Amino acid sequence: MIQVKKSLTLLVISLLLVTTVNCSRQTDKNLRSLAEKTISLLNSGNKKDLLHSMYPKNKYITNIFPHSPEGRTGGIDGAEYFDNFIHLVRLKRINSHIRKYKGKIKQLFSVGKPEKSFKYANGYIMHCKIPLQMEIKTKNGLKKITNNSILGLVIEKDSQYHLLKNDEIKN
Repeated sequence: MIQVKKSLTLLVISLLLVTTVNCSRQTDKNLRSLAEKTISLLNSGNKKDLLHSMYPKNKYITNIFPHSPEGRTGGIDGAEYFDNFIHLVRLKRINSHIRKYKGKIKQLFSVGKPEKSFKYANGYIMHCKIPLQMEIKTKNGLKKITNNSILGLVIEKDSQYHLLKNDEIKN
C-alpha cells in the first residue's frame, strides 16, 4: 500500500513538472500575459529583451506582409518594409516608452479591447491600440492612467498574442 502511494505521488510530481515545462515554452496565450511581460520589460528598462520579445522579422515577412495592404501592392518587398517601417519605428518607440515608464509602472489593473482589429485571410488578426489601465508613480504620487500605446500593434493567431510594435506616445 505504501509503495502504491509513493508511485502515485511520483506520477503526480512528474505530471506537474512536465506541465510546468510545457507551459513555460508557450507564447503569450492572452493579452493580459503579453501586457504583463511588456510592462515588466519597460519597467526594468531592458530594451534588448523587449525588442527580442517582439514578433520576429522572418515570421512577419512570411505570415503578415503578403496579406497586408503594403504587401498586396507589390511596390516594396517584405524585408525592406520591415527594416524601414517596423524595425526603425520599434527602436524609436521602445526608447520613448522606456524613458517615460522605466521604474514607474506599479500595477496593471486591466487590459481593454482593441480600438481596431483587422482579420487576414490566413487566420492572423492584427489588433491596434489595446488600452491598459495602470497605476504609475509620478512626482505627485500614484496616478491611475489608461495607455493605448504600449500594446500598439499586436498580432494574434490561434489565441496566441505577439507584440509587433508600440504605438506613438501621445501626452
